[in-house]
Amino acid sequence: MTAASTGLYFGLFLPFAGPGESVPIALFGGLLWYALWKAVVAIRGRQVARHREWMIRAFALALAISTVRIVGAVLDLTLTPAGFGPRPMFVLAIWTGWVTTLGAAEIWIRYTRSHSLPA
Repeated sequence: MTAASTGLYFGLFLPFAGPGESVPIALFGGLLWYALWKAVVAIRGRQVARHREWMIRAFALALAISTVRIVGAVLDLTLTPAGFGPRPMFVLAIWTGWVTTLGAAEIWIRYTRSHSLPA
């Protein structure tokens, strides 16, 4: 959680791309904390299946910064020749990376969900 807190600090108070970066950082950072909280509540309530789902979401949210870097490299190679600057590309990479990774996690959760677990 130290890394998540540090990321939140830099993304909110020292953003490279300004408010366009701060908004998704706040949103996805908040979602990470929320997912971890829900996972703890679920396991304390002995709801193992629900705990698993919230931990998959938390893992995806934490891992997504790596996806942001990969998307950013691809965007840099493709959009820089078209005249796009680094700040708008970084904001686009943030949104694309996090939404893609979290979307993949949600698909996995639904694909592997036990039929006995209520949605």
